[in-house]
Amino acid sequence: LKSVSESPLTVEVSENPEDAVAAAQSFVDQYNLLVDKLDSLTFFDPNSNEVGLLFGSSEALRIRSSYARLLSGRVLGAGDFQSVAQVGMTFDENGKLEFDAEKLRVALTDEPAKVEEFFTSEETGLAARLDSLADRLAGVENGLLLNRGETLSNRVESNFSRIESLNERLERERERLLRQFYSMEAAIARIQSQQSALDQIRPVTIPT
Repeated sequence: LKSVSESPLTVEVSENPEDAVAAAQSFVDQYNLLVDKLDSLTFFDPNSNEVGLLFGSSEALRIRSSYARLLSGRVLGAGDFQSVAQVGMTFDENGKLEFDAEKLRVALTDEPAKVEEFFTSEETGLAARLDSLADRLAGVENGLLLNRGETLSNRVESNFSRIESLNERLERERERLLRQFYSMEAAIARIQSQQSALDQIRPVTIPT
């Protein structure tokens, strides 16, 4: 590289699958972290009746089911490979991904073009499908979580407005009750005054 060689040089180029294997492992790890997070937020303990913060949330259920359906189903239109199992990813009994790195290495060695097509085909490859799903769930334009967040914000604002309205009504009711209380006190004071006057009345004795 630094000078002209006087004898022929042979440069050998070979495929190195380790970057792809590391990327696949990172994806599996991140997906399993997502599953753990959803489990921690949606759990139900029948013994203590304790529930997670998002227990019963349709949004949390949709996120989990959407990813599980995509990764466990067939990926059509992306070449001969049609499932993540063919590149070493399978689900365990807890709904988490397990990764067989050696299976992906073999696939990359034997059929690298097919593996590339499976992951990177425009619109139909696994990466494109995952991007599309992420946009539907958490996109900045009309994403599921964004819409839910706006709905909750509107509900909070509505509740604050209702609280303010109720506070005003309570203040008016308080003033009305105080006026009634003062009126009753005044009436009682007048009755007491009249009673005192009545107590001053004495029988009139007419001399005989």
